Amino acid sequence: MTSDAITLDSMKYWYAAPLEIVRAVFFIVAIVAYVYTITLLWRKEVYNGNLRLLLTVFPLSPTITLFANFAQHIMYLRVPGWYSQGAFSIIAEITNTGVISRVLNCMLLIIDRLIALYCTNTYENSAPYLAVAVVSMQFLGAVLLALPCTYGLVDDATQAYILCSATFVFDVVFALLFIAAKKLHALHRNLRLSVQHRFLSVENLRAGRLLTYLMVAFTIFNSAETLFFTVIYNSQDDKPLSVLLTLAELFLCLEVLGVYHRERRRGVTRTLIGTFGLLVTILWTE
Repeated sequence: MTSDAITLDSMKYWYAAPLEIVRAVFFIVAIVAYVYTITLLWRKEVYNGNLRLLLTVFPLSPTITLFANFAQHIMYLRVPGWYSQGAFSIIAEITNTGVISRVLNCMLLIIDRLIALYCTNTYENSAPYLAVAVVSMQFLGAVLLALPCTYGLVDDATQAYILCSATFVFDVVFALLFIAAKKLHALHRNLRLSVQHRFLSVENLRAGRLLTYLMVAFTIFNSAETLFFTVIYNSQDDKPLSVLLTLAELFLCLEVLGVYHRERRRGVTRTLIGTFGLLVTILWTE
């Protein structure tokens, strides 16, 4: 082994170990926050059972991705008993499934709002079975859509760009649905419908506002992660590569941490936008 190779290996050791510790901390914090969030969500019972289940599942996808990434890091370090080609393929499939199902979460929220707006009675009476059916189709679809990337039929870059573009399409559709919900609420108020209809109309509008912040936050996360991926995909330098991977995982943890705090949702959104700007600045000054 040459002296240059020894020096490079030493550099890798000194900055890789702290980054692995940071990743482990991110992972643990994200899991604890996820458990706390779903406990709070179901204990308060503020929203319809279908929506509560969807909000419970929403952070599950980035949590799956975090777990798969963490397992890949362990395998990359070649811990005895972990590293094998078969296990690596399985974890790659889990990672791709988590990434795709994260974007499909946006489609689930659109389906939820469509049914809540135009089939209100069905939506109210089917909780949480409607959400269970939709979520099952989501993960089955994510597994099938992940196969081409796992087996090399579609490269990672193409998948990332398609998913990022799909996120913006879902945002536009969701925005149109939210506008429709506001107009429908105004119509219900003018028609002086029953108390039950007016209550459901207010509930739909309130849920739509919450999900709007969630969609905005997710779009920020997904765009930042795609930007990080673009740099990582074309990077030949291991040191910035590890730093960028850690930043991307920080975004995944932030995604799990807190967009559900209803009382502070505007502050959370502003904080996320500020964090996005800060990390992009760090990215381009590396």
